[in-house]
Amino acid sequence: VVVADVAINSPAHQSGLLKGDLIYSMNGEDIPNKEGFEKNIKKTQKGKAISLRVYRGEESIDLLLNLSN
Repeated sequence: VVVADVAINSPAHQSGLLKGDLIYSMNGEDIPNKEGFEKNIKKTQKGKAISLRVYRGEESIDLLLNLSN
């Protein structure tokens, strides 16, 4: 899933996600498409953290996304 935009002060922004990052793993599971990513986000409780693996250019980065209450 390619990040199209990141709103300032959003949980994504605070986690360090940047426009153009490619999210390929969430909590250790592969993310095949946008729908799969959205489904996993929706089933995660608010206030919980999600582990993300992203490609930024040629580098693989681990980020922690804290969902807002």
